Amino acid sequence: MTFDLLIRSGTVVRPQGQALLDIAVRDGKVSALLEPGNGASAMRVIDATGRHVFPGLIDAHVHFGFGEPVTEYSTETIYAAHGGFTTILGYLLSNEPYGQVFERELGLALARSHVDFGFH
Repeated sequence: MTFDLLIRSGTVVRPQGQALLDIAVRDGKVSALLEPGNGASAMRVIDATGRHVFPGLIDAHVHFGFGEPVTEYSTETIYAAHGGFTTILGYLLSNEPYGQVFERELGLALARSHVDFGFH
């Protein structure tokens, strides 16, 4: 397999956790997450050994709850995906203590989000 770019042996961070993987890019898009030593080649290779890698764009400051708090997890994340964002970090808008609101919002987001997410 030949790619345009191969980011080798990085600790890839995804919602499921972290894994030592190679990230293969073709035509400007992540096209594969591969086990290291897979035999893939690329025109350009970056050694990411010892580094954390986040595939895709990250929007580190998003607010949920201005319009429709429940449906925004779906609408706002699908718009983010259209723009190339694969991860968003949301700031929760609530008067409740964070510990009380987190579990509820996590459940809503897990059921509706179209991209990876985290909460600030």
